Order: sequence, then C-alpha cells, then structure tokens
Amino acid sequence: MARRFITNSSVLGFFSFVAVVAALSFDIRTFFVGYIPIALITSLLLFLYIFCFFGLSTLKNSDNIVPKIKFYPFDLVVFFFFVLYGIRLIYNIFIEQIPHLTFVGRHTYLVYFLFVCIIPFFLGRRVIWADLNIEKCLKILVLIFGIGLIISFKNSLSIIFSGNSAFHGRFEANEMLDTIGYGHSSLVFMIIIFALLQKFKIRRKWLYYVFLAFGLFSMALANSRSPFVALLFIVAFYIIIKGNYKLFLVSLMILFLLIYNINYIDGFFQNNFNSMVVNRVATIFEFSLNNSSGRGAIYKEGISLFMDNPIFGRSILLLGENSGLYPHNSIIEVFMSTGVIGGSVFILINIISFKQTYFLIKNDSKFMFLGLIFLQQFVYSMFSRCILLFPIYFFCIAAVFTVYKIEKSK
Repeated sequence: MARRFITNSSVLGFFSFVAVVAALSFDIRTFFVGYIPIALITSLLLFLYIFCFFGLSTLKNSDNIVPKIKFYPFDLVVFFFFVLYGIRLIYNIFIEQIPHLTFVGRHTYLVYFLFVCIIPFFLGRRVIWADLNIEKCLKILVLIFGIGLIISFKNSLSIIFSGNSAFHGRFEANEMLDTIGYGHSSLVFMIIIFALLQKFKIRRKWLYYVFLAFGLFSMALANSRSPFVALLFIVAFYIIIKGNYKLFLVSLMILFLLIYNINYIDGFFQNNFNSMVVNRVATIFEFSLNNSSGRGAIYKEGISLFMDNPIFGRSILLLGENSGLYPHNSIIEVFMSTGVIGGSVFILINIISFKQTYFLIKNDSKFMFLGLIFLQQFVYSMFSRCILLFPIYFFCIAAVFTVYKIEKSK
C-alpha cells in the first residue's frame, strides 16, 4: 500500500498554521495597500478566518474523529459579553440609527462584529496547537511583518525625498494605517523576534538582532507614545515575573546608553525626519488628560455617558459634542455601551487572560508570545481604536486560554 504523505494531522496542522498567521497579520494588510486594494486584502483575510474555522471544525484527526473543543465557563463568559455588546450594537446602529463615523455603511459594523471579533475568538479556541510548528509560524510572521515595515519605511523616505515632512514628524505606514497602528505593528514584530530568540535555536542570530533594532527604529519613526508605553509595560511585566537579573541588567544598560546618547538620538530624528520623538516619549511620564493628544475630552464624554446610564450602558459611540466617534479606550467603550454588567464581564475576561499570561511566562512556555501579544493589544486598546477593530486581541485571549489549559495539564 502506498505511503500516505499527507495525513489528517498534517492537514489540521496546515489549517492551524494558516489560521495563526492570518489572525496575527490582520494589521499588516494595510502595509500593502499601495499594491493591493484594502477591501480585497481584508476580504481575503476574513475568508481565511472562515475557511480555517470551518476546516478545523469539520476535518478529522489521525484517530479519524473531529477534534472536540471542551467548553469551559470562560467560553460562556466571553459569549455573554458578545451577546451584551452585540445587542447594544444592533440597537444603536440599526434601530436607533445614531450618528456614526467609524465605517461608511451601517452594515459594516455588524460584519466586523461577526468576523473581526467573534470568529477570531472561536478560531483561537479551534486551532490545534499541538500540531502547529511554532518556530516556522513565527519565522513566516517575521517575514510578513518585515516586508510590511520595509514598505512603510520606503513610503517615509519618499515623503522626505519629495521635500515634504510628516505631520509633526509622525510618520504613518500609509494612508490606511495611522501612526499608532504603525508603531504597534512594529512592536508586534519585535515581540515575535524576541520569542524566536528566547525559545528556539536560531542560526544567524545577529540578523534577528538587526531586525529587532529595525523594529525599534520603526516605532520611533511612527512617533506615537502608546507603543512605547506597551513596550515598557511588557518588559516590566516579563522581568518581574521571570526574576531574571541578567535581563534586568541588560535592560538597564540599554536604557542607560539611550539616556546617555539622548541628545544624539534627538538630533538624528529632528534633523533627518523633523521628528520630536524624544520629547513625545518623555511625556509618557506626565500623567494628565491634557497630555493625551486631544483624547481627554473624548474620555470625559465616554465616562459621562456611562455615569448617566450605569447599569445597562447607553451607546457604543459617543452622543455629545464628539457624536459618532468611539472613545479610543476599550474599557470606557465597554462600560458606556454595556454598563457595569458588561464592563465587569470585560474586566473579568482580561484578569483571567493576565493570570494565564503570567503562567505562560513563568513556566517559559513556547506559547509565551501569545501572552506578550495579548499584553501589547490590551495596552493598544487603552489608547486607540474600538472593540470592532481588535481581531488580534480576541484571537489572543482565546489562544492564551487554550494553550494555558494544554500547558497546565502537562
């Protein structure tokens, strides 16, 4: 009998591989907007989400059975949150028809809720992590993110060589990805490289350190503060959990070198990119709503909307002076839209994800990168975007929960 080169397990591994790469590459679709229409790229990614979810839910494994996913109370908690937010979205957008500015058409809100929030979560629960080649997956992600960041750097150079300058020296990846998104995509790139260097025997390590430096440079070029807040938070979280004095000393040394050469760094970015990145990063430590790039008024309006409707919430979008906008903070958004009930559920989901990320880091899991990206997405959601634009966040909370159960059972 002929040998079977393609096994059920390898097919499931392929679907899992595509699912992880597609889910974590959502923001990178915008890097290629100059070459492929954004609607086409987004549609392709959403198709991959559905295709992979269907495949992972119907294909049989090596034991000739469809892998069953055990449901836990955590799944019910997340499902309950989706129900609360979904009811509010449908009421606000389609029944009440409040003013909206996030998307052009009202139907897009429902499409994104279903395919950019719900499907990524259940996809993260469906991935067969035991059949996934983590090292190969991370290397493909480094390649995709690296190409995207190089394209963005090329766009930045084109602006400079044309004699123009970016707005306040804050470069966007392109017209579809703002400075914050550019900076956070650079940070995800760095997290993936860090995971590779920490968990796998990599040849030509020096090349990956060059990539790491390029990621940091891209963050600085974006000149947005929240990626640096996320970076500091992740580094502190990791060092405290691991108790790694060597890493702590290396981090201190790097910080010392940066501070010691701060004038040269500042001069380099000001002279070459008209960028005040050093001054902007320094303002991270100035805790004030007036130092939030104009978001102070939006935050206050979102909090006020919640205080006026504390139990069940009122709206997924602001209704006052900033009518039609989202509050640029996921916690405020959830509380103002679903009240203390939905807000408490959302806080609980994040607390569970933080505890599981702690476990993955503490036990030096090969899946630790999922927890680190969750931390990055959580901080990201505190400063930008709305719930409907965080597929990576929902994928990661599901993935972190799933791999936590796998690692815990060993």
